[in-house]
Amino acid sequence: MGQDTNLKSALALGVTTEVDMGAAEGYAFKIKSEQVQGRDLDLADLRASEIHPTAPDGHGTEYGRPIRTISLPREAQDLVDAGIAEGDDFIGEIIYDDGREYGLRIPTLSKETLQAVIEASHRRGKLAVVHVLSLQADKDAIAAGADGLAHLFADHAPDDEFISLAAQHHVFVIPTLSLMASAAGASNGSSRAQDSRLTPYLTSGAIADLLGKYPRNSGSLGNTQEAVRKLNEKGVLILAGTDAHNLGTAHGASLLGELELLVNAGLTPTQASATSINASAFQLNDRGQIAAGKRAPTLFSWMATRPHAFPMSGTSRRSGSWASRWIAKLIARRLMHKSKPRKRSGTRLLRQAQNPA
Repeated sequence: MGQDTNLKSALALGVTTEVDMGAAEGYAFKIKSEQVQGRDLDLADLRASEIHPTAPDGHGTEYGRPIRTISLPREAQDLVDAGIAEGDDFIGEIIYDDGREYGLRIPTLSKETLQAVIEASHRRGKLAVVHVLSLQADKDAIAAGADGLAHLFADHAPDDEFISLAAQHHVFVIPTLSLMASAAGASNGSSRAQDSRLTPYLTSGAIADLLGKYPRNSGSLGNTQEAVRKLNEKGVLILAGTDAHNLGTAHGASLLGELELLVNAGLTPTQASATSINASAFQLNDRGQIAAGKRAPTLFSWMATRPHAFPMSGTSRRSGSWASRWIAKLIARRLMHKSKPRKRSGTRLLRQAQNPA
């Protein structure tokens, strides 16, 4: 990310906070500094990592902007410390992807360097989030100690080893189903671009992004959906995220599509839209809940006034309308409740939100 228009589009569609992995160098620091000063109130709040450790000529270097790379494990601590000094909120995405799922062959970190970056992040008390796009890469990242996975995989169906690893290591997962669908040739971006309920809030650039298509299809979205379903059944935390603005995605609009895809993959509407999960996973303790002194949660403030524009189900407008009305009513009741909320542990709150009784 490096454009204010993306953050404006996100906020216009109810996304009050964006977590950006690999922000343009200097951009995230600038925006965060200005927001602390009370400026840029027409932009979504930004939390970011400006470094995304990658191998020389690895993923991330193709965009033509300056990017720091890492070749050896011994370089990890200096790289992480440099990012923290510049204000990184977490470390990621750490690139562990050789491109073969997309017909490419590009350099990536060795397992040893991946582990070194994760350990360097943990020594400084920072989360380590790893970019992965294959079943084996997901397993390697979890074994190396990753706190979170950015993306999932579409190259194979999930196996028991992966599901067990994710559950045992308590990682959180951002499956980015919107991106995985687009890469597999099953994007829902065009429906967002043509939805009259959304188009008033979309820029021409966002519409172009939503209509974009990859030149070749990669993997099966069914594999990714099956992984989400099985992870959710095991209590693994599933976060809503899109990796906009890749082809088929756009800031704000694609999060609505992401929630629909998560529901289609087995989550309930409550689970898919539980903003406390995203906030707690990234240790954003001042937001993500409807409570006194907390910042407005993602989507909820927008949905409360525009429930008709929240299409939760692609197969039934009636069920989608019911879901949005139910959530809007829940918000209204909570906002009107005058008693002080009971304090609960973050872990318990996360588990209850992800697996309600």
